[in-house]
Amino acid sequence: MHRSGTSLLASAMEQAGISIGDRLLGASPSNPKGHFEDLDFVEWHEAVFADNRRTTFDAHEHGPLEISPQRRREARAMIDARQGRAVWGWKDPRTCLFLEFWHSLLPDARMLMVHRRPEEVLASLDRRRHDELTRRWPGLWSLKRLGVDLTFRRRRAARWWLASNAAMLAFAREHPDRCLVVELARLREQLPPAIEFMRSAWNLPLSPVDLDAVLDDRLLHGATPVVANSRPRTPIERTIAGLHERSRQGPNRASS
Repeated sequence: MHRSGTSLLASAMEQAGISIGDRLLGASPSNPKGHFEDLDFVEWHEAVFADNRRTTFDAHEHGPLEISPQRRREARAMIDARQGRAVWGWKDPRTCLFLEFWHSLLPDARMLMVHRRPEEVLASLDRRRHDELTRRWPGLWSLKRLGVDLTFRRRRAARWWLASNAAMLAFAREHPDRCLVVELARLREQLPPAIEFMRSAWNLPLSPVDLDAVLDDRLLHGATPVVANSRPRTPIERTIAGLHERSRQGPNRASS
């Protein structure tokens, strides 16, 4: 899901030696170190959304996405263009909605997934939208005084979080030997053994990562560990519990 630490994780993977793209989405005020998103894949996902008359914000609604033969050919071409590299991958949160599709084209690919508490994701989306609107309209405070609602639509954002994370969890359960799940609040402790697992079990030629250079604690503000409810009742609680269990297990039990 967006605002879950995917940029931090992708920057670590790039430092480890994974080619994550030649044309990356650059830095922004909300991601000052960069997004580390391969624009070829971002634009392809957005094109599929547009084909289905949806956007990033509502792509998870209204049923499955249809992928046309043309888009399938484009996806295959993007893969073929990268096959000569020793190890490559991409980061784009939109991929959550396409996991089975990409798995059908890349059955040997591995997935590294990160999750963050939903209330923190929603708060981060709120901050980003407020900051963007403030930069665009410096007189934003006057709209607030008039009672204009400038907050992110939280119910819709909660459904967005649930769709993305539930899709990740379902895929990880279906393909446990292909997936590693980590938690944003525990990246410092979980990332080193995860990278070592990727080197030994997945046979990926990765280099050591300088965590202090990658995991800027100032960018992890508000990230607190998940303590899963012992009796989850709602879909969000069940998804949190499932992701927490997978990340708690760690890489040594990734196939259990």
